[in-house]
Amino acid sequence: MPERFESDPVVKLIGKHFDDIKQQLGEPHEHGSSSWLGPHNFILYRLKDGYIRFGSPESKENSIATSIIIGPGQEVLGVGAGMAFPEIVAILGEPDFGPEQKLRKKVWL
Repeated sequence: MPERFESDPVVKLIGKHFDDIKQQLGEPHEHGSSSWLGPHNFILYRLKDGYIRFGSPESKENSIATSIIIGPGQEVLGVGAGMAFPEIVAILGEPDFGPEQKLRKKVWL
């Protein structure tokens, strides 16, 4: 994992079992399953200025965190909720994979 990712405490939780996340952050404020953004299990932590939600596909045994959704006031790798894509790209650089590639080329070029 690149050094910049290793330095972010939230990113370090990707790939961790929900139980490991709970040991580090304590009991979540909410947990369960949802169909919002596709079927998944989740744990959600409410913070004083926002939230962090970890998701795991329902088909994934043992609830391994594969996604992070952040709310207002939260930041991951210097990128905050509500930023526009050009702002995110200016901080993180161009993505090197994902379905956004085809759309980005059509819209930005």
